[in-house]
Amino acid sequence: MQTGTWHNVYDDQYYCCSDYKRLGTGYQLNSIAYYVYGTKNTADILQLVLNINEMNESTLAHDELVNASKLLVKKSVGITLPDSFIKALYNDKNMFLTEKNYSITLKRETGPTSKYSLTFTIQGQTNSLPIEHQSEKDNIIDTLFRKYGESDLVKVADAASRNSAWNDIITAIENMPPDSPKKTKGNLLLTLAFLEQGKAARASQVLESFTSDDAFYVLLEGRLAFIQGKDRHALDKFDEALTRPSNFRNTQLVRNDALYYTAVTYDNRYNATLSPEARQQAMKAWDTLIKVYMSQPDHPRFKLANQKLASF
Repeated sequence: MQTGTWHNVYDDQYYCCSDYKRLGTGYQLNSIAYYVYGTKNTADILQLVLNINEMNESTLAHDELVNASKLLVKKSVGITLPDSFIKALYNDKNMFLTEKNYSITLKRETGPTSKYSLTFTIQGQTNSLPIEHQSEKDNIIDTLFRKYGESDLVKVADAASRNSAWNDIITAIENMPPDSPKKTKGNLLLTLAFLEQGKAARASQVLESFTSDDAFYVLLEGRLAFIQGKDRHALDKFDEALTRPSNFRNTQLVRNDALYYTAVTYDNRYNATLSPEARQQAMKAWDTLIKVYMSQPDHPRFKLANQKLASF
């Protein structure tokens, strides 16, 4: 997992983190991310955080955490991860190991944003750390240009969105000139990145800074309303997005997203109320999604829609 830029928090305290890597094909996906904390020129704390939301796919998620932990320990302190830690990782058990120059801990915590999380931490003196130090704006931009083979920050953000590299989108757009002619598309991509990271307040701040009749903008309004728990408003926006064209994103992809989030919203409503009406609405929405992805039977949304219908 590649981290983003090295951010100065205060004084000589810095941190960086990767994008969340989504694991599995479930409704609420499990995810893993990598964090590094330290000073300007050193890294003192390395963390892997695994969030578990789908218990049925937890084995795959634990495999990912074990493999990442083995690699991180080998690269940072030059040892093989002890079998006792591997066993603890698979069994969600707290664990602690102290050596002369470093410590390794594993801690299980109940979410607020997941059913539970596992945090694997290495703290102390380390040898080599897979982090990318960037302190100058020009260096940050040059790195993004090289990474995506583009010389335009909005094109960088667009390419990053196809790879779910949300931190790269944020970095690119926040470094975009304020008078850029592509500012609207940049702000749409920035809103998308914040929504994908669950940062509703940041997404709302960006959306409120401009307005558009574009289908992509309307879709993002709906997604923000969904995160804020405003189901009725979200459904209205998803329905509206189905009727509008988009100049900033493939219109069919926007419509597919609108139908997907419509199904998710109705499904949440049914799970909350268990009413016959909500059940019928959720079933209809998932059935519509199946028809949309009928030609792509391996698509995660097609599989999820079939699983949901089978569960009613």
